Amino acid sequence: MRRGVRPDLVTDQTSAHDLINGYLPPSWSVERWRAAQADPLQHAALRDAAAVGCATHVQAMLEFQKMGVPTVDYATHPPGRFRCRGEERVRLPRLVPAYIRPLFCRGKGPFRWVALSGDPQDIRRPMRS
Repeated sequence: MRRGVRPDLVTDQTSAHDLINGYLPPSWSVERWRAAQADPLQHAALRDAAAVGCATHVQAMLEFQKMGVPTVDYATHPPGRFRCRGEERVRLPRLVPAYIRPLFCRGKGPFRWVALSGDPQDIRRPMRS
């Protein structure tokens, strides 16, 4: 945002549902993160640091949303982690229902190579709009 970048779509693609193994806290080295993952005595500090990172991540997503950039949850739960930090509940549209499923229903998007019939020739047929 500070650079004036305006993406076409903003989402999260993290494993924020697992703050021990799925989210590298900001300013932590990978080595520090791995050591904390391996030491149960460090899990609380790791969870706290990751939650701060998630909150920052979600706040940036919300700022893009305020700019009018479509912003969706990739279903990895950073909005839930943001709430855990005492902030108000954040609800964002989910990526698959909001964008991918409608494309799939029209035979477009990242799934166009799927032939549910099982006939490989169906993949080669022209798409109907």
